[in-house]
Amino acid sequence: MTISDPKQEAIDHALMQRDDLAAREQRTTIAFQPLFRYRRVIYPDGTVAELNATPSIEAIRVTVGCRVLSSVKLADGVHAMFMDDLFTDTRPNPKATALYLARCKPGTETVIRGVVVVVPEEDFGGPL
Repeated sequence: MTISDPKQEAIDHALMQRDDLAAREQRTTIAFQPLFRYRRVIYPDGTVAELNATPSIEAIRVTVGCRVLSSVKLADGVHAMFMDDLFTDTRPNPKATALYLARCKPGTETVIRGVVVVVPEEDFGGPL
């Protein structure tokens, strides 16, 4: 028969809980970190251009070619996609549409049109 020490058992239990919590936090942090951040212009014809620097909102507006910008947070939780809010460019953008639909409820049929710019939302100070 082994005599157990209640104090030592409580300490051991607390250490196990701490270690389990730390391991869970580490797994969660790793699981939700995107592999990389990118800045891209996605054209309706499927062409993708990488941006080498953080664009200003005005530069994004000019690139998209619109008067009114709209933005959505993408499914990765890190990037935001900027587009023409009025969809003055009527050409469908399949790549941008796929990015948008990935964050929507099943059955959503919205088509993104025209040029879009995708950047990390942290470029603009945090969540949009």
